[in-house]
Amino acid sequence: MAAAMIWWPRFLLLLCLTCKGSTFYVPGVAPINFHQNDPVEIKAVKLTSSRTQLPYEYYSLPFCQPNKITYKAENLGEVLRGDRIVNTPFQVLMNSEKKCEVLCGQSNKPVILTVEQSRLVAERITEEYYVHLIADNLPVATRLELYSSNRDSDDKKKEKDVQFEHGYRLGFTDVNKIYLHNHLSFILYYHREDTEEDQEHTYRVVRFETSK
Repeated sequence: MAAAMIWWPRFLLLLCLTCKGSTFYVPGVAPINFHQNDPVEIKAVKLTSSRTQLPYEYYSLPFCQPNKITYKAENLGEVLRGDRIVNTPFQVLMNSEKKCEVLCGQSNKPVILTVEQSRLVAERITEEYYVHLIADNLPVATRLELYSSNRDSDDKKKEKDVQFEHGYRLGFTDVNKIYLHNHLSFILYYHREDTEEDQEHTYRVVRFETSK
């Protein structure tokens, strides 16, 4: 980037919660039972790229930060994978849908990066880095809907192929321009546990998706 500084686009969050029955869990990690409006912590794990094979911690880039940054103590497997699990300022409540909101900065006053910060963000995007987040130890995935290009609109619905990418792309390049994915939609799928009639329902996160 040749400019002295770039606008750091405000991070926007759109949260949807969907009841779903399918599930998977990380082996050896117990799921949490949430009650209505309990906070669901969104943590960052790392940045990775298949081009460089070198992971970076989340706050190596100037992402929005919480008031206090707290890193999780890693086990041996996490250390070997290069994980640096850390809290984020995303605020999510169980079974409570949110519309768009600004994560940091103000709607009429975006954060401005320095020259060095701009260069670093642009470099990570051109190196095709992905951002990895977790919710209740479930990794975020990007949902991709692919269609056959030689079919009309009605057939496309029937031929839709759904794929998932691990994490989400930091950004992309197009005709020598660099774009940052700064508007994220989070979708948490949950399972409602059966309870006695006089007891409050509990929920478990079963899938974590994002779209840009």
